[in-house]
Amino acid sequence: MELWSSWKRSKVPGISAGSRVSPLRQRTAARYHLEGLAREELDSYLAHQLKAAGITQPLFDDTARQALYQSTKGILRKVNKLALTALRLATSRKASTVEESILLDATSESLL
Repeated sequence: MELWSSWKRSKVPGISAGSRVSPLRQRTAARYHLEGLAREELDSYLAHQLKAAGITQPLFDDTARQALYQSTKGILRKVNKLALTALRLATSRKASTVEESILLDATSESLL
């Protein structure tokens, strides 16, 4: 009985064995925690992604990049989501660059 009860306990803090993510947890062979990018790395990452998309001019001003970093702590999944939302909002507003106000609106829309 002790073996069964210890098996049912989750290895991930905050996730019980009967939770919705239990099947995912059971299929995960390894876990790794990636740290967020540093502020300078975020600027390089954005420049690289824009260059890969064929964009040559900067689309985020300095204050928007700082707000992007503060909102996401450099975590790439959040950076990508927020940057795409900000670009979409900038396009809908016919803005040529993403400014801090657009990024802050994107933050509330993205629920970050």
